Amino acid sequence: MITSPQFRLLRLLLVIVTATWSLFCVAQDSIKHSSINTSLKELYSSSKYEEAYQFGAEHLDEMEGDPNFDFYFGLSALETRHYPEAQFIFERLVALYPEQDRFRLEYARTLYQLKQYDKSREQFQQVLANQPPVAVKTNISRFLRAIEDRQDEQQKLWSAYIDIGSGYDSNINNATNERFIGLFELPDSALESESGYATVLTNLSYGHPFSQINSANLTFDSRHKHNFVNSDYDLDTFRLSGFWKHSLTNRELQAGPFYQHILLDSEDYQRSSGLFGQWKEQWGEHALTYLYTGISIKDSFANELLNAYQPAISLAVLAPYDKFLHILTFITGTENPRTDGGAYLVKDFNSVGYKIRYQASSTLTPYLGASGYFAHYKAEHPVFGETRSDDSYQATAGGEWKFGQDLSLIADLAYTKNMSNLDLYDYSRWKGEFRIRKKF
Repeated sequence: MITSPQFRLLRLLLVIVTATWSLFCVAQDSIKHSSINTSLKELYSSSKYEEAYQFGAEHLDEMEGDPNFDFYFGLSALETRHYPEAQFIFERLVALYPEQDRFRLEYARTLYQLKQYDKSREQFQQVLANQPPVAVKTNISRFLRAIEDRQDEQQKLWSAYIDIGSGYDSNINNATNERFIGLFELPDSALESESGYATVLTNLSYGHPFSQINSANLTFDSRHKHNFVNSDYDLDTFRLSGFWKHSLTNRELQAGPFYQHILLDSEDYQRSSGLFGQWKEQWGEHALTYLYTGISIKDSFANELLNAYQPAISLAVLAPYDKFLHILTFITGTENPRTDGGAYLVKDFNSVGYKIRYQASSTLTPYLGASGYFAHYKAEHPVFGETRSDDSYQATAGGEWKFGQDLSLIADLAYTKNMSNLDLYDYSRWKGEFRIRKKF
């Protein structure tokens, strides 16, 4: 029989063993949790956002509620565009640790990505009220300006601008400067002609929202170019397009019809109509793509052989880094005449271009660009007995200077060199212009 002192001693030993085991288990769990948090933080800090997100998801059941784990898992969810999940995580962190401005900043940033602009502004302003460091204030101010711009875009049903300017064009008719092509002597009207000119551009856009993500839109563009020396090549272009826009957090779809009409010397020259679709995708903070596809039906008032079908596909990649915006474009398509006798006009064409913009200041944005256009025809030319092939190269420079809230000065300079195996289509062209733009 166990005496009372013996029983008390045994019970004490059991308590000590149990406590020691509990402390050992807690220590083991603490070491394990510390290891998981360290691995998650290292993956995120190394910009391996997708790996960090997957790693966090694997350990979510055992680690959820640990503020360090939640913070880096929330950041990984934010960087991999799992915005609803990031919102849930940072919302909980802000509720549990309201004094932690870093949690509130990431919560505000998540709300911004979810287009919950009023809530995002409120969280940013709470952090500002705590007098954060200058760098944080600057970053918050950038987001607040972006929120204001986005809300203005949502509320404004229409927008418009008009450009008025003047320029010089060394070759208004894209013609050769060679008098003799083989045995043929070209008349003056077929040679290159230079002229100064005046130009007017207009744009009017209207959008009718049906919900936060769906809207019907109408856009009208026009351009008038009046040459001072030779009005035979005065150009007027009008384009009307209607499209349905479906907008999500990181992507946007547009689809609809368009119509374009061109006048040459105030007379009908060409009209085009067709359908187009465009898919915009945001790939994180440093990449945005536009994929465009469309088909147009061209009708020429001057020559029915130019009546054609023209399907085309293009891809534009925009990559912003610091103050630079890199723009890379690719275009491919084909043009097929719709009438007999136009087989020599069937062509495939491809284009590639690069442009870089630099945000020199809040009011000045210069740019440089270069592009190439390559057209290869399918049949022999009926006069020259050869299949035509053109390579055209262009270099551009210019910029925009904003000198008022809705006023800006735009300058564009371009040099084009077209090289063809048929000498008739060889030409070069300089074109420069200044325009003043007024936005409404």
